[in-house]
Amino acid sequence: LEKGYLLYGRDVDESINPLEAGLEWTVRFDKGGFVGRQALLKAKDVGLRKLRIGLMVPDGRVLTPGSVVTDDAGSEVGRVTSAGYGPTIGRSIAMAYVVPEVAVPEKPLLVRSREDSVPAKVVRMPFYDPKNLRLKDPNPNVAPSRGVE
Repeated sequence: LEKGYLLYGRDVDESINPLEAGLEWTVRFDKGGFVGRQALLKAKDVGLRKLRIGLMVPDGRVLTPGSVVTDDAGSEVGRVTSAGYGPTIGRSIAMAYVVPEVAVPEKPLLVRSREDSVPAKVVRMPFYDPKNLRLKDPNPNVAPSRGVE
């Protein structure tokens, strides 16, 4: 989760296109035809219905997959797909799909969790280690000295 890796069946499935999932880098529009090319070009042209975002929860409460994400007016803008505690960064984090209008870094949102609403903010993903420095660490079992990256 801290690396922003997708779990099939939860974060991505056949109902979510690679553009919505933030995987446009895997699609080569310049390589000729492929199944789904026209649909992806149309989605890109018309505008995406939803985007995958990262959420960080400041108070440490862990969100629940399937929870509703709302804006400050209480309108539903998306749903949490994966959530948990990020031990490396020491925060509760989640991934969600939301309408593009709220997919803005630092945007405050609310997540309905059981009986109450939990404040969260949109953050860039991956949550930790965007340069994959830990993958190159000669001793991965030692806590990183570089801090959150």
